Amino acid sequence: METKDDSMAQRCGVCGHDHEQGVKCPICGHTGKSRTYRCFKMAFTAFEFTVQRFDCQGQDESVAGTVAALERANLALWTFIKILRERIFPNMAKVLPDDPMSRHLVSFVGDGPMGVARWRPASEENGSQVAIIEHFGIVEPKRRQGYARRFLRAVVEVRTLVVAH
Repeated sequence: METKDDSMAQRCGVCGHDHEQGVKCPICGHTGKSRTYRCFKMAFTAFEFTVQRFDCQGQDESVAGTVAALERANLALWTFIKILRERIFPNMAKVLPDDPMSRHLVSFVGDGPMGVARWRPASEENGSQVAIIEHFGIVEPKRRQGYARRFLRAVVEVRTLVVAH
């Protein structure tokens, strides 16, 4: 009966024969280490919920208060907003005026935009600051999954941060 000695070579992960890593295989002639790599911790962001905001505050006076100021503030987000508004509010596409004094938010799942919100600060008669949230919506395939609740929380948080400053 044969006994295995501790000095015996281990099975190679590349060719499957018994020899040590880095030593030439006596059967196939393979030399070297395995080229198998492990990803120990990789962030998976396909379903990550994020919100990006922009407004046209701080623009130069030549475009301040115009729709061109929105395009200059962030053309990519402004384009997403226009596309999402057409998908979310199809019957109101021509009715929605572009208010350059409003603040805009776009929500994403992964890298896909899926929701829009527009809000503007206002003052009540007693002097307290409030936010008027307008045109808040989520695209149809993402509804009833909790994204609207998370998005509304983000709008309230952003409003709180802006009013606090």
